[in-house]
Amino acid sequence: MGNFPYIVSSDNYNSFVLPASVTDTSAFATANIPTTGAYMIESFRRILGLTPKQLIMRFRVEEALRLLETTDRPLSEIAPLCGYYDQSAFTRHFRRVVGFGPAGWRDHRAVPSNE
Repeated sequence: MGNFPYIVSSDNYNSFVLPASVTDTSAFATANIPTTGAYMIESFRRILGLTPKQLIMRFRVEEALRLLETTDRPLSEIAPLCGYYDQSAFTRHFRRVVGFGPAGWRDHRAVPSNE
């Protein structure tokens, strides 16, 4: 798809292959912009309040939350679908952001409230 090698298709979220590092993200985002990667990252952070890497990690966790809530897929399948190298990296990051491990979060969500 032209100058954007990370976009496979725009039909749905899962069609996007997210760059793995800030350097890759900078190269991707500045492909046609004559500026430095550092300037782009700072501008991105100033406008959105997050660095490109933080935004990508947020997208990964949000997709993981969606998959945990709407599917019965094992964590070993969800991790790579959300851009994680392996299940342990996925679990560590998920726990740091959400406060539960993915399995614990899924179990917690499955328990009906008595309200």
